[in-house]
Amino acid sequence: MLQIGDYANIELVRQLEQAHAYWRLKGLVVDLVIWNEDNAVYRQFLHEQIKGMITAGTETKVIDKPGGIFVRAGDQISNEDRILLQTVARVVIKDTWGTLVEQINRRTVIEAVVPRFRPTRAKPAEIQKTNELAHSDLGFFKRTGRIYTRRARICHHDKTGKCDAGSLVNVLANPHFGSIISESGSASTWSENAHEFRLTPWYNDPVTDISGEAFYIRDEETGHFWSPLPLPCRAAAPYISRHGFGYSVFEHTEEGIRSEVWIYVAIDAPVKFTVLKLRNESGRSRSLSVTGYVEWVLGDLRSKTMMHVCNRNRYGKRGTFCTESI
Repeated sequence: MLQIGDYANIELVRQLEQAHAYWRLKGLVVDLVIWNEDNAVYRQFLHEQIKGMITAGTETKVIDKPGGIFVRAGDQISNEDRILLQTVARVVIKDTWGTLVEQINRRTVIEAVVPRFRPTRAKPAEIQKTNELAHSDLGFFKRTGRIYTRRARICHHDKTGKCDAGSLVNVLANPHFGSIISESGSASTWSENAHEFRLTPWYNDPVTDISGEAFYIRDEETGHFWSPLPLPCRAAAPYISRHGFGYSVFEHTEEGIRSEVWIYVAIDAPVKFTVLKLRNESGRSRSLSVTGYVEWVLGDLRSKTMMHVCNRNRYGKRGTFCTESI
């Protein structure tokens, strides 16, 4: 989409008309919308110049046709259609943003929220390894009382990420909101409809088991980082995953830091809780950071919606970060 309001920048129209002819010659079907934003008394003059430039070229036969060129006057476009055009346009060129070359080569520099990390310790401290996770009861349903009130599944993950008890996915949901999570920690969250209104993606890939939701823990002295869940950044020590009715729990100990993650969904609200508990068992003070990551979908397929999603927190910055000493 080209938005032009000054006749002095009519060269942009010629360049994009030539580009459109080249794309069509190469089999690339593209709609080129030229939006005349001239609000002066003689705005019709610019409109006629644009139409004349197109009709004099090779693209005259594709005017107002699918894969062709569409010239529209800005004052004849409703506010709703303006928003729609700006939303679906893959590329927006404006004559107030400079020449075509300048706009193509423009790069947006994102303000750094977190300063570049510099470790203060060359090597991690020697931590006594424990065998607390080494037991033989794998992949069982735990019975309490006379009925199965807690269906618990325990999996040990090796260094390759394979769960020796097989794959198991837990569904955490109320009537209008829900989330699913595997024993590896890959998750997907939705609202109202698990297919049409996904908040985060569900790849449904049992081989890679990738996820659009993740947490990371980093030692701020050494730079060593890992995930409190088996994926996506698996640590050397084994993990224990427990799926219960309405909750999932992940336990892990890495370099003297014991982590416990509880994941569940509110009974009557569209809220997903991820509660991370950390305990320092290393015998010395530790400085850690916890970072959360969410790959937004806000629709059915991320490939369709990602161009409309801008990830910012409530302060207008990209991403969040938190560091604490324990």
